Amino acid sequence: MKIGLISPLWKKLPPEKYGGTELVVYDLACALTEKGHEVTVFASGDSNLPCKLVPIVERNLYDILGKFKWDFYDYDILQTEIVGKMSNDFDILHNHNGFIPLSITPLVKTPVVTTIHSSLPPEPAVLREAFKDRFYV
Repeated sequence: MKIGLISPLWKKLPPEKYGGTELVVYDLACALTEKGHEVTVFASGDSNLPCKLVPIVERNLYDILGKFKWDFYDYDILQTEIVGKMSNDFDILHNHNGFIPLSITPLVKTPVVTTIHSSLPPEPAVLREAFKDRFYV
């Protein structure tokens, strides 16, 4: 199976210290690759993975910006564009990067499942309502 994993861009994979969501994505990438799946991860370019990496930004955003910012979405939008353009290359996409990638799900043929991690900020009610029919874990 060809699986695309959409990771947050704030920490490299695997994360060196804190990075709960990134650790989940890394562990999934390793386990799915070990089971013989063709895995591609959309993440920061400084990631070290046993599978194909599509680097969205050269280094993780935390290192570039020196801090974490909930309201910095520039590279998330770029990542969503790249994932959308490559979506036909996959049997399934597994989104771990919140609500922005959900915006393309009606536009791509590939099924998309989203895992909501506790580190995500509360999203506006309008987004929760707009995306209520999507597939979540």
